[in-house]
Amino acid sequence: MFLPAGNSKAKGFTLIEVMVAMLVLSVGLMALIQTLGYAISFNFSNKLRNDAIMIGGRAMGHERSRPFNEISSVKSTARVPFALGFVNYSVSKNVDTLGSTSKRVQFDVAWRDKQVKKHHYLTTTISN
Repeated sequence: MFLPAGNSKAKGFTLIEVMVAMLVLSVGLMALIQTLGYAISFNFSNKLRNDAIMIGGRAMGHERSRPFNEISSVKSTARVPFALGFVNYSVSKNVDTLGSTSKRVQFDVAWRDKQVKKHHYLTTTISN
């Protein structure tokens, strides 16, 4: 016995409807996965930047705690391993004498993120 073509009592989804629904769901899931990848990447970049700020703050605090006469105007650079051991930060210090009673201390914290060199700069003036 054959069913008539226009049988309105049939229930369920056709194969075409199921395939279109799967296509829409697949596109949505791929977009979600890509967004998740970007979010992880941006969070890691922010963590590296926050670590650089912390390293620069430590260096600045150490320099401010020293006696005024011991703050030398010699440029120096140091490597600091940080961030789970796979990112190296370099901290450069530059001291300029501003008269006889004050010095300007500048720090440049540099690191690489996705093969791009990034910097965080800190500057303070220390008076006698």
